[in-house]
Amino acid sequence: MICFRKSFHTLSSHCIKQWINAIALIKYHNCHFCFQGSISISMSIYQTLFCFICSHLTSGEKDADAAKRIADVQEIHRRTRFNSLSSIGLPKNICDHERIIWLGDLNYRLNLSYEKTRELISKKDWAKLVEHDQLIRELRKGQAFDGWSEGTLNFAPTYKYQTNSDTYYGEDSRAGRRTPAWYVCRSFLIESFDTSIQIYLFYVF
Repeated sequence: MICFRKSFHTLSSHCIKQWINAIALIKYHNCHFCFQGSISISMSIYQTLFCFICSHLTSGEKDADAAKRIADVQEIHRRTRFNSLSSIGLPKNICDHERIIWLGDLNYRLNLSYEKTRELISKKDWAKLVEHDQLIRELRKGQAFDGWSEGTLNFAPTYKYQTNSDTYYGEDSRAGRRTPAWYVCRSFLIESFDTSIQIYLFYVF
């Protein structure tokens, strides 16, 4: 199902041929099953080909977990296929589109201790935090999202807060300790092949 805000209802008449693809990445880890994967939608709006990917990548703070997230992204690219009619020029895979927007629980962490992370948050030193962000590092190395870009991270990490509060887990020792990060509901990533069209991207929390 595709929903449009009321003020954008005329957009629906320009949106044609939506194709949806779902990828399940089911893994067995520490005696339980882990469910990751993606749902992708392909559509043409005003004669521009869009692909939206919502994904849940492997969790974990170790370097090996970061490598698994790279593998998840590569697997999603490999397995995502749209049942489109090639005779009319519609895309078959993610990279066939002109606008690609990737969002979701990407699970990338900060390579810092809990104490150092909290210190930088208290100073609002977002630039220093970004230097240790795993996804930013992958973007620079081109391993997982080569050629993609992301909006500026100029706000506090969004994970993980205690329920109905602005208090991070770890401030209360009874609640357990989680090093804050931006990895849940990460900002959209976009790959654009035609700079003549402006796309406005927002962060989700």
